[in-house]
Amino acid sequence: MLKQKHIPGILLVTIVMFLSIIVISPQIVIADDDPADEVELPEIDEEGRRLVLASDEFSIEVNGGGQIPYYHFNTTAEDVSFFLKFQRIVQYADSNDNNRFDEDELVGDVFSTLQLTSIDWDLELLSQSSTNVDFALTSSQIRNPLFSDVKLALVNHFSGGSSAIKFDVNITNWPFVEEATGLSLEFELMWSSEAEGPLDEENELIPQIYKESTDSGIYIKNTGGTVLAYFESVSEINVDGTTIVDGATLNDTAVEKANKLNVYINYPKFENYVLHDPMFGTSLDALKNPSAIILWFKENVKAGFLGITALTTIFLATFFVVNRRKRT
Repeated sequence: MLKQKHIPGILLVTIVMFLSIIVISPQIVIADDDPADEVELPEIDEEGRRLVLASDEFSIEVNGGGQIPYYHFNTTAEDVSFFLKFQRIVQYADSNDNNRFDEDELVGDVFSTLQLTSIDWDLELLSQSSTNVDFALTSSQIRNPLFSDVKLALVNHFSGGSSAIKFDVNITNWPFVEEATGLSLEFELMWSSEAEGPLDEENELIPQIYKESTDSGIYIKNTGGTVLAYFESVSEINVDGTTIVDGATLNDTAVEKANKLNVYINYPKFENYVLHDPMFGTSLDALKNPSAIILWFKENVKAGFLGITALTTIFLATFFVVNRRKRT
């Protein structure tokens, strides 16, 4: 039987073990219960060309009224800026069956390419609240008469607490030629950094940012592997009212000696319209993911209690063995 005089010692050791686990474990952060942070209500400038969403950590500037649409993300983290600028829409015949546009696959002659600079765009604020903003960029006039029936829309969704914009791409009434098999939306993804880095043998700055591409996204990372910005394109699309799970593909080509990529979102041939919802944002989202923090909290607290129980059991077993040997 455990003697009463030994109980304080056992309790003391147990408390010490508990405190040790707390000290060596990572700091537990409790997530904010608020579903979304408040955002400053945006305003469109007097000329209807620019909309700005801002916080202490980043700003998103959207230009498009009357000119080619582009998004500018400026973040205080590592003094990095990111740009997404739309360029053109092309139709192509997929001669190598890779479900992606290659430069030698243009078809349709004069119908092959619609430069987005030939479009007058309307920038419209659709709805706003203290936590959400919806706005749209729509084609009001296409100055190329060959594409006068085409309708384009980029419907954007932004939520407080996020650092990304989700936008719906809607292309309607495209004049496909018979031999075409798909359509590709091209944009430039660019980045710049004021952060200083090491120099190479020619005294030129060694890039501190690089890109990594997958089938579903493009990720801009620093040399430590941390994602600074990303463009994600889910493969699911809606074509003429029918959902196609693997309908969209993504590919890119790097521009030599420039922090720039030419990116292509590829869609299959359609009769009336295609609808797609990609996303562009910065890595601040990863820092504001309460579900990940809560999961960490649950798993580590559970592991901590299991560890305490195991150590206490081992201690008591050792104590009884030693105590019994002393008696014998």
